[in-house]
Amino acid sequence: MNGKHLLRTLLGSTLLVALASWGFVATRADDIRIAPASNASRPNLAAAVPVAALLTPAEAGADPFQVEPRVPRAAGSPCVVTLFRERPIPALSVYDPNFNYTPPAACPGPWSKVKLIMQMSGPRQNGLPTSGIGLSFVDVPWSEGEGNLYTFFVGAPQIHNGIPTWVMERDVTEYASILRTPKMGFFAGTYDNDNFDSFDDFLQDSATVQLVFYQGTPSTPAQRIADLVVPVMRHDGNVHVPFTQIIRTFPRNIERAYLDVIAHVEGGGSRAGQERYWWACAPDAVITRFPYLLNGYAIGDARALTASLLQGCGGGNYREVEIRIDGRLAGLAPVYPWLGSAINNNFRNTIDIPAPGVQALNRMPHRVDLTPFAGLLNNGVEHVIEARIVGAGSGILGGNLLLYLDRGRAIVPGAVTRNTLVESTPTVTDTLSQTTDMVGSNVNHHLTGQVVTRSVRSFRIDGYVDTSRGRITSSVIQRNYFLDTNIYDVTSFEDIGPFDDYDADFGQKVRLTSSVDSTSRRLLGSTLLSEDKLYSSYPFVLDYRHAGGNRSDGEFAGAGTDVFSVLVHQGRVLRTSQFRRGTARYTTSLSDLFDATRDYRYAPLDPLEGNSNWASSRDYLFTDNRGGCYSAGLTTMNAELQTRTRGDACGGTNTLRWWSHPDGSPDSMNWAPAP
Repeated sequence: MNGKHLLRTLLGSTLLVALASWGFVATRADDIRIAPASNASRPNLAAAVPVAALLTPAEAGADPFQVEPRVPRAAGSPCVVTLFRERPIPALSVYDPNFNYTPPAACPGPWSKVKLIMQMSGPRQNGLPTSGIGLSFVDVPWSEGEGNLYTFFVGAPQIHNGIPTWVMERDVTEYASILRTPKMGFFAGTYDNDNFDSFDDFLQDSATVQLVFYQGTPSTPAQRIADLVVPVMRHDGNVHVPFTQIIRTFPRNIERAYLDVIAHVEGGGSRAGQERYWWACAPDAVITRFPYLLNGYAIGDARALTASLLQGCGGGNYREVEIRIDGRLAGLAPVYPWLGSAINNNFRNTIDIPAPGVQALNRMPHRVDLTPFAGLLNNGVEHVIEARIVGAGSGILGGNLLLYLDRGRAIVPGAVTRNTLVESTPTVTDTLSQTTDMVGSNVNHHLTGQVVTRSVRSFRIDGYVDTSRGRITSSVIQRNYFLDTNIYDVTSFEDIGPFDDYDADFGQKVRLTSSVDSTSRRLLGSTLLSEDKLYSSYPFVLDYRHAGGNRSDGEFAGAGTDVFSVLVHQGRVLRTSQFRRGTARYTTSLSDLFDATRDYRYAPLDPLEGNSNWASSRDYLFTDNRGGCYSAGLTTMNAELQTRTRGDACGGTNTLRWWSHPDGSPDSMNWAPAP
């Protein structure tokens, strides 16, 4: 049985539960009274737009080692603005903008679609894959330390030289108001691990970045866009702090407000701890009781020139993004359980060669609906909007605040009428116990048990604005569920350090469930204008074992491996249901899965001969109720591509409408008539 089939057998029931248990909050008929909407003067969108179109392999995403879809294109010949071409990626601090943008004169807008396309070329860093690459714009003029960044792309080029070019795309149509005027920008990356004997000014990767503009046409009309986009990421050329804020006054006629959040936890190398593997971190109290959990054989990829550093991390494993307005909690967003290339420094490129895991290349933002606070932001005084990653000491956190204005009224009063979102109180329990014996003159411990971290936050936020059309009430009803179970089976000497001689057999299992179930509604009087339901789930499973002996001659030290085993399931599951007055309800379903295994036993003659069950698979499926369907998959064995499929789950052919978001990025249904 190969690794994929074995993993599916082991996790089949868990996956069925995870994929079948999604639902939406606040959908009972008696939750709210809704008057039937009049459609007499509103077009039937299903009849007005073209049917889903067949996609060529290039349009659908045909790179052999990627399954993510391309952004569907609109009709007509686009205008292409190249921001830069085949540029080396700076890996050190970037304090000044390093590219310029000028709007395309031949495509002045309005636009039906705007795409950001990033082409990465290798070779992949040999043992040094990068942790983050960001592309952001700033207003002109700009001076160092002033102004925020419009974050357009955050990803990690965990690529290799199996193909010459990797392509990532992002639909940035809703942000298009930014692109009406010239901009400058920052483009930079960071090393996944700081290896002190080979730290260079530039990554080995290079990049070409383009913006592609499609003018509106009768068949693909211009979409509505946010009236104002406010950046919510401070420029910081050196240190990544998992906190950001803006302090400013806002337009006084806001009707709707959304914050698109991108959050990534960093750490490791010369940074503090192994925080990038936050889902495996133990509470500080547990580290105090059992200090050998910081161990060269634990999960982690810290590295140094002369020794194998202690891996593992403290600080606990609860991570979530909190949004505050004027100090009061206003919204929550999940943190995706990103999987680095080296689960342990001894096994770099552990399982993601040749196919990267979920969201390894292109991290999608999570949308937080702040519409109930529109009336508060309209009061003409200065407000503070801030975001932070709970529990993180280092990271990338930013996003864009999208504001939709009432063009018929200069001042739109309103207020927040209810907010039940309270501070986080995660519970942490453990059943850990140890036994102790002697191995020669060394005290040897055997630790078993589990640590469970759980947080559930259910809340409702209501507000209203008195618009030119009348009073519009809005509500956000949401439930965030977080459950992370770490199961330990660890044997280790008591006295351990990078230059100590010690033996260890480190076993750890991670079972993470992180989900968001939300419903947002807007009503004009008793008439429903819009409803957005989202269920997102980020299941993550890891079985890890690493055993061997660390040996030192006093000047150099290394952790030798006798046994290494890893099994991973990583997923991203999204379900949406959206309604706009005058348009039929639109529903989507997305499932993006990565499964992998690798076993190793020491083989003195040829290290590669020690590998077995080294396999991985990716499965991607997007569908909607307008006839759209995109599927792609691949399998690998022994770090080589075995099979790849396109369209198999879609009747053999991928078909998508031009306005759809098959990558799961936020969709405001701006392609539909205004409700």
